[in-house]
Amino acid sequence: MKIAISGPGGCGKDTAAELISRNWGLVYNHSTSYQAKDFVFRHMFIQLGIKFDSAEECYHQRRYHREIWAACIDDYNRIDAAKLYREHLESGQQILTGIRKLREFLACKSEKLFDLSIWIERPNFTSTDTTQEYGPEQCDFILYNDTPELLEQRIKNLACQLKL
Repeated sequence: MKIAISGPGGCGKDTAAELISRNWGLVYNHSTSYQAKDFVFRHMFIQLGIKFDSAEECYHQRRYHREIWAACIDDYNRIDAAKLYREHLESGQQILTGIRKLREFLACKSEKLFDLSIWIERPNFTSTDTTQEYGPEQCDFILYNDTPELLEQRIKNLACQLKL
């Protein structure tokens, strides 16, 4: 099974992915970490002069540079909207996080790169992320992230519902 997890910045997509990985036995490594190790890290330094000591530091600082990340990924996927996500899955991962562009999400869906899409919603949280182009209506399920404990229980309940 392959899963796409979406939601606005700061809603808990990576937390949800880690919980799904642990509870459902799927392979997960942060999609954005994969991206940082490849082209975002180089682009930010070479073209923009933003220096990080490592790709890992670039990844951990991503929240402060969302628009740059989105532009880099958009450029990388310009000709083939699903390119980055296909590569991520080909590396052995089973969970995609952080698809922000609608055209990329729809391309991944049409290529059947994932079997299930989940939107993470964090109640009483207002994201300042302006890069998310679609909402929960595009996804198969919505999971609410009130607390990590409640999110984990909802993930377990979804597994039962899906008979996993």
